Amino acid sequence: MRVAFKRPVKYRLNDEDVFSGELAQDLSTGGIRLRCNTFIPVNAPVKVRIQFAPSSEVVDIEGRVAWVKSLLYGETFQVGFKFNDGVLSRSRIAQYILSAS
Repeated sequence: MRVAFKRPVKYRLNDEDVFSGELAQDLSTGGIRLRCNTFIPVNAPVKVRIQFAPSSEVVDIEGRVAWVKSLLYGETFQVGFKFNDGVLSRSRIAQYILSAS
């Protein structure tokens, strides 16, 4: 199940030290779609940091870029991140999805 999730999310490529912030579009237990201002290559390993509400805990989950779609003359991109198997992180995401639907 995929739900709309219009919240700021942070991510970083595994070879970088600093997280970048972008706006999420939707979320499932298998991945997340972000709207990004920077091109990220397919298959790039990433860490995604999600906070479901300002006062909630932060969930870090690792994955990779599954697909990229160019928007607005190549200046903005939709990026699909596929999560790795992180049981604890996925269960927290599943709890959020169930509460949001």
